[in-house]
Amino acid sequence: MPSLQTEPSGPPLRRVFFSIPLSETQRVGFVHATRKAVRASGGRPVLPLDLHLTLVFVGAVADQVLPLLLSAGAAVSRAAGVCACQLAFDRLEHWARPRIFCAACTCAPAEAVSLVRGLEAALDEHGIPFERRPWKAHITLARNAQAPHIVGPITPLVWTATQFGLFESVPAPAVPRYQALELWPLPPASSG
Repeated sequence: MPSLQTEPSGPPLRRVFFSIPLSETQRVGFVHATRKAVRASGGRPVLPLDLHLTLVFVGAVADQVLPLLLSAGAAVSRAAGVCACQLAFDRLEHWARPRIFCAACTCAPAEAVSLVRGLEAALDEHGIPFERRPWKAHITLARNAQAPHIVGPITPLVWTATQFGLFESVPAPAVPRYQALELWPLPPASSG
């Protein structure tokens, strides 16, 4: 099995995570609906292109681990019960730690929870460590948020997740950017 991390003198590690990306239409909708609240958060707004729903944060890995991650994602995409799902972000929340302002789902759909559990199980099977904390469906809207004045229920921002992928956090001059390494479709839910 490949080493998950490199020696200090080795090549740099890559920070990766599994996520559901937003389409351009979805990003525009989120930015428009939350603009005033994001400004009031006192934080640094997330760039619209980087809005996403994290499923599982893996963290820093060596290049040779990427094929295992891609294999895990592909296997989960073909698993029974993995399908598109509708998400309703109906709350604005401020999380003191890690100081983010986000749109959250009061009740995540079972399909999304299944996708997360499937990815976690696949990573465990491959012996790949990942961040283990209770998953809560949310989209980070601003980082380094102070104490926002606008939190609580909002008119739901509803959209259908039709794909997920493995993403890399790429260092950039001002803030990291997120780049898709591979995307997999989420097939429509079966009607039977």
